[in-house]
Amino acid sequence: MTKEQAQEKISKLLKLSESPNQNEAFAALAKAQEIALKFGLEMKKLKAEVLEKTIQSHYKNFPKWYRLLLSVIAQHFRCREMTVQGYKPCTEFSVRGSKSTQVKVDEIIFIGMPSDVDIATQCLQYSVNSMNKLWSDWYEGYSKGTNTAVKRTKEWKNYVSKVKRNYREGFGMGLNDVLTQNEEQYGLVVVIPSEVEDYCSEMHSDVRILKARQSNGELISQAYRKGYKDGSQTKPETMHTMIGG
Repeated sequence: MTKEQAQEKISKLLKLSESPNQNEAFAALAKAQEIALKFGLEMKKLKAEVLEKTIQSHYKNFPKWYRLLLSVIAQHFRCREMTVQGYKPCTEFSVRGSKSTQVKVDEIIFIGMPSDVDIATQCLQYSVNSMNKLWSDWYEGYSKGTNTAVKRTKEWKNYVSKVKRNYREGFGMGLNDVLTQNEEQYGLVVVIPSEVEDYCSEMHSDVRILKARQSNGELISQAYRKGYKDGSQTKPETMHTMIGG
């Protein structure tokens, strides 16, 4: 498979990730990973330049669920991920009450071979979109019957924030497990290219590498289990029917 053919097939699979059928959506993501890893092993011969790409900037610390999801995607698509702190003009960020011309921001970046970074970035976006949709669908039923007045209270909003965090963390761990199973099933070995490791050591030796871990906050098991289930629902038999063998 050529570089162009691999990228075209991956793009088609990622479009299938928009399917309302969540089994098909995650099957497409898993198959995209399989091709990306095989293609990546071939890419080592091309000696491509290492790419550093900013995924998102934020003037506050990134939530742990997002860092978890980013770490999961990176480690399964041959990339490194890290946070970099810096300063940006306030015009780029709306900071209430700030009189400063600059604001301290965190940036999350992917580092890897160009094709790996491109695929990882797309998969991250599709994963976030799918997770948010599934959360909304589940929460609608979860909160059904709760009094409207209760929903307006600070206590309820704080509780929902914990529920949502637990769901998202469960989703990230479920996605991690299903991608791991996919690698084992197809005999795929995920190895960060030496060029990427060398680049990180030389250019970002003092930068914090993200780790896939959960927060230490209160665990609401129902939300976590539902998120985990939604993140790990890929079915191998569905995967093969989607790609035509």
